[in-house]
Amino acid sequence: MANSKVALLMRVRLRDGKRIYAAPVVTKNGKFKPLNAVIDGKVEHHPEGVYVLRYREDGRLIYRQVGSDADAAETAKLNLQLELRRKAPGAKAVTLPVTAAVLRAAGSPTPVALPVPADDKRKSRVQESLTSLRDSFIKKFAYGSADTIYAYTYVATEFVTLVTKRDKNTPVDLDESDVLAFDRHLESKGNSKTTRASRYGYVRCFLRHCGLNPSRTDDKDETSGVVSAPQHKKLKAKPKLAVETFNEADLQKLYAVSSERHRMVWMAFRMLGLRDEELAYTLWSNIDWEHRLWLVRFKPAGSFPWNPKLGWKSKDSEERDIPIPDVLYTELKTWRNKNPKSHLVFPTSGGQTDIKLLKALKSDWRNAGLNCGHCVGCLGPKIECGKAKLKTFRSTYLTTMLRYVDLRSVQALAGHSDIATTQRYLAPASQAVLQNAANAAFGSAT
Repeated sequence: MANSKVALLMRVRLRDGKRIYAAPVVTKNGKFKPLNAVIDGKVEHHPEGVYVLRYREDGRLIYRQVGSDADAAETAKLNLQLELRRKAPGAKAVTLPVTAAVLRAAGSPTPVALPVPADDKRKSRVQESLTSLRDSFIKKFAYGSADTIYAYTYVATEFVTLVTKRDKNTPVDLDESDVLAFDRHLESKGNSKTTRASRYGYVRCFLRHCGLNPSRTDDKDETSGVVSAPQHKKLKAKPKLAVETFNEADLQKLYAVSSERHRMVWMAFRMLGLRDEELAYTLWSNIDWEHRLWLVRFKPAGSFPWNPKLGWKSKDSEERDIPIPDVLYTELKTWRNKNPKSHLVFPTSGGQTDIKLLKALKSDWRNAGLNCGHCVGCLGPKIECGKAKLKTFRSTYLTTMLRYVDLRSVQALAGHSDIATTQRYLAPASQAVLQNAANAAFGSAT
């Protein structure tokens, strides 16, 4: 007897050499974070790890290794589930079209009949209209920060609008050409390759919601996914861009034109390397005045008086302690004395979380005369320079700290689960430093 329940796990090696099975990390948009597993409640990166499928067959518990690629592992899980469903007693042949490629492979416009249990929820989704699936997708996934809500809503709306114009009305109609057309559509609207790769991730999430397998691992297998392996690799690839940083002269100009609150916010970003939500959701109770530490901590439901149900977690679920420089510590003391009743360190005038800090930065950047004058943002109606980014404060902090502290310590300060991410911020030595090093190494050579 076959049980169609399949669990996707990771087999990892701990520091003591012991090997265990652990749950892989799933991001907010439903994707697996490559080679990251949850160990004792914490996220850990395990490059040596392999994905494993656990299932039962004839009463025996079986573990099957499926490699180290997260997408391939997920596809293998779906294929195994389908295989086990075919063997399940009482399985019915129901209409379950997977992609348009399935129809072409069958040589018929009629859906392919596959044996799956009658209660399988996916069997009905591929028959639903894309507009209704778009609405249910947004309702299910578009929650949390304003950026997350916008991303899910925008991608689902734009994708369905585009494919509808291509006479595609249900998931069964979709194929690789639709996904590629959406990528070209985003490019025509000025989206960078990095942005398009991120939005491809949301498209994959939407395809799963529609009951489809987003991609296939073998280009010769036209029935296992919407997007072929080579195209999937191209669509998800992000260019390795140079790390952008602010120079101190521009920051001083920015501070000079900003309000007291905004000046404090920009200084905190610059000197602590926080992500935008990490700063926005910080409570005064998260500052350790005695040890001069900024504590990045999870916020359970009940932490915010204006919304008892609201909670918050940092990216990668990384809690950490960040030293507060003396100059910022003094400013924070003064700011606290001026705002004794606030719960948040930098709340809005209504006392709630400020989720519009990027808009404020672009306004202050423009007022400081720092707009470049030639990017798409500067030439647009809002005159918002593309160089004014909150994440550039973070990269400036990390590149600065790496001049004084070792790589592992900066990884901990940044909250990176993978040290390779921190390595991106290692700036090469200047030409003068390299010249001096060369002279010191070979100056005495004859």
